[in-house]
Amino acid sequence: MTTTVFPGFPGTVIRPPHYDRNPTRIQVNATSGGAVAPHSFVNRATYTVPTGRKALVFSFEWAINRATVATVISQNNVILWDNTNNLVVGYMLDFGNAIGDRASGDASPQAVFKAADVVAIGDQNLDTAGTTWLTGGAGVTEFDA
Repeated sequence: MTTTVFPGFPGTVIRPPHYDRNPTRIQVNATSGGAVAPHSFVNRATYTVPTGRKALVFSFEWAINRATVATVISQNNVILWDNTNNLVVGYMLDFGNAIGDRASGDASPQAVFKAADVVAIGDQNLDTAGTTWLTGGAGVTEFDA
């Protein structure tokens, strides 16, 4: 590390960017494991940031596929969130109700998680009857704090 003095900011520490601090690539993947009936929120995958590290969530991908028609349509969600601090980082919502309806996409949240924080991907299907297949994934770069 380099210590530099800037006017008004004595002793400022300039650190290398995250990608130069012992980076490790992590992939967090979640799936409902097939077409699932209506259910409240369920965590499908979690990743805990280790001691002495931070993690940058740089991508979030999701897909929601309608397998069978709902009696009363509601919302289907795939959610990327900070399970430790209860903050939503990425959110996908779909109301499609025809068999084969599909919603998918990706985002680049650029969210930084600190040591002991939990990156989580979960889903919910709030329909009445019917089934959906829900999937999500997050790209993470873990690096020295």
